[in-house]
Amino acid sequence: MNEEENCSIEIRKPSKILHFSDGTLEVFDDDQEQKDEIINKKPDVNEKELKWTSWLIHKAKRFGNVISNGLDYSGEKVGDFFGLTSPKYAYEIAAFEREQARESERKKLEEENNWQKPEKPNSNEPIIRPPEISKEPVI
Repeated sequence: MNEEENCSIEIRKPSKILHFSDGTLEVFDDDQEQKDEIINKKPDVNEKELKWTSWLIHKAKRFGNVISNGLDYSGEKVGDFFGLTSPKYAYEIAAFEREQARESERKKLEEENNWQKPEKPNSNEPIIRPPEISKEPVI
């Protein structure tokens, strides 16, 4: 009985439940608060007490961060506007998949036609060759 009295279980209710194809994710309020604290945490720098070189470096870093964030935001919006949302190397992945499909099609045709290399090159039997498949990329 003594162990049961000291044991307390806290049941938390998630603020959001996100459903994905491979499972669900429960988001709690305190998780978001912790993330917000980390994001909003700014270094405590008193600019009046800095030497001019340190002050200049501090201002340059802040200016660079503001410009970088602004360019990142505007680049994302321009990309969305023009439909540039595909992955960086999507064209190479698509070309590789097309090449694999051609290769599997070629092997399938060889198996269907029962094509085999002749054992004796000087035999009188006709040589059966597979159909020609162009190597040029299809765009």
